[in-house]
Amino acid sequence: MGISFNLDAQTLSALQNFLRDNHKIKSEAEAVELFLKKSLQDLGYLGREPGAGTSPDRLNSSNDD
Repeated sequence: MGISFNLDAQTLSALQNFLRDNHKIKSEAEAVELFLKKSLQDLGYLGREPGAGTSPDRLNSSNDD
């Protein structure tokens, strides 16, 4: 499954610079997927069982274990 979107010039330039400096990543699409997965993991939406734990919008000091 794929999606299509446009990036502003500054973001596209940064993405191209990232690709230039990171030769293991072969394409813009691969880099965007990497960034999206990392962001979703950091936010708690990826890498956990659906419905498990507390959703990020409900986290607060009272449920911080």
